[in-house]
Amino acid sequence: MVVLILMALLAATPQVGRDGAVLRAGCEPGSGEIARLAGGIAASIRFSMNGEGGVCYKVDAAGKQGYLSASDLVGLDGFEQGRRSANPANASSPPSAAGPTEKPAAAAIRFNGYASPTVREAIDLLDKHQPRQALRRLEWSLANEGRANPLTLALAGLAAYHSDSLDRAAQYWRESLQIENNPSVALLLDRVTRESAADRGSNVEHGERFRLRFDGGQIPPHIASAMLQALDAEYQRIDDQLGCGGNESITAIVLSRDAYNASSGGAEWSAAQYDGRIRVGMPDGAVVSPELRRRFGHEIVHACLARRGTFPSWFHEGLAQRHSGDRLTAEEKAEVRSAVRDARLPALSALSGPWIGMTAAQARLAYNYALAAIETLIAEEGEARVRDLIRSPASLTAAADRIVESLKR
Repeated sequence: MVVLILMALLAATPQVGRDGAVLRAGCEPGSGEIARLAGGIAASIRFSMNGEGGVCYKVDAAGKQGYLSASDLVGLDGFEQGRRSANPANASSPPSAAGPTEKPAAAAIRFNGYASPTVREAIDLLDKHQPRQALRRLEWSLANEGRANPLTLALAGLAAYHSDSLDRAAQYWRESLQIENNPSVALLLDRVTRESAADRGSNVEHGERFRLRFDGGQIPPHIASAMLQALDAEYQRIDDQLGCGGNESITAIVLSRDAYNASSGGAEWSAAQYDGRIRVGMPDGAVVSPELRRRFGHEIVHACLARRGTFPSWFHEGLAQRHSGDRLTAEEKAEVRSAVRDARLPALSALSGPWIGMTAAQARLAYNYALAAIETLIAEEGEARVRDLIRSPASLTAAADRIVESLKR
């Protein structure tokens, strides 16, 4: 029996423990070699499996994706603790006084069940932010391989949720829970139930790149069409600069600020978020204002980067601000430099997890730090360097170290 733990919403960053560790194409011993890795490289875990060769982990490392054995990795304690506890309370814990720290976005999801080749394909598609294609494979598996596997049902719920099919997600998670009482799946079911109760966005329109869902009682049809045009224009602009990839349309949900706050579960200071879907609270009523376009641009950057690979939060947030038009004032940049010099801010690499637990003041400084990092990178190494880092995320650690040293000066 294979035990699969899908790290759907957990940020885990152990490191490769030894030089020459082999990144393999599969979990089984003797699987083809993808690369040999240097010790100390961050390895972002996607999921883990127990099989004939012992525990192995699917990881993103050195800009490549493949499998490593447990003996190849150090720093697995946090990953395993989160898996065993399946407790999302850590996600909302505020950062320490020393500055924002990495926190898991939610619990690991632990399953007892067999993952067929079709289900494994679906996991890869979810990892690449292609939930509709993943859902098609998972529903094929449920129809042809049986509905008795809680793993397949839970994954189908996750794919449906990211496809913005909330009722289907809830149904699949209920079925999964009937077979296996999994605390993480129960929490996801509770989340989608609360979201469905608060979300009044029942109207849908389709654009070139987006599926827009909105509340027709708040947004008239001609404004919804203008929002779609703005989304498509922002996507094209950002795609030209960063390269987005992917072939699925992106769901964008635009709600009144009150409905957004009630349905999103975001921090008080949050105005928009990307969780596989772009979710935005209207800033100025039913108009396509410059602020709404800025929020669209910010979240589209997150969507684009998510399709390209796994990147730390400082890189996500710095680029999202930069490409949505934000710039630091001289006073803000001086505040960041002072905080870095006085060790009131951590290394950039510590800003790698979700920021949802931050207070408004902590979030303001963290966002300014991320934007200062990107501004410094572009000023010293040029815009082309950003595109190089997107293609080679393994270079981000060294780039972050250079940026911090520059900010100290």
